[in-house]
Amino acid sequence: MASPVRTPYSACAEEGTRLDAALKGVGIDAPPSAVSVTEDGGVMVSRVVPPLLTPSQTARLARIVRAARAGDGRPDDLSARNAERTRRALGPNAGKRTDGSGRPCSAS
Repeated sequence: MASPVRTPYSACAEEGTRLDAALKGVGIDAPPSAVSVTEDGGVMVSRVVPPLLTPSQTARLARIVRAARAGDGRPDDLSARNAERTRRALGPNAGKRTDGSGRPCSAS
């Protein structure tokens, strides 16, 4: 029995299904991907059309991808990371009145 022929359209449809599963796996509920078929210079071209995401879904996906590229595999919380970086940069006397050499001074 011959195996079914894998067409460019079916290959794109499979990849669209994999993309939808990956989005669902990270908690993004989006409409399903589609396959677009166009003609370019007499050649039929199939491509995956990813789903349209809301701005918040796009931001979440960007954080997930950024974290994956950083290597830890977890979404990063930018506000917590920036707050920690600011706290370290300002040192232990952040927000306190000092005499210029870092020693606290009393308010009179």
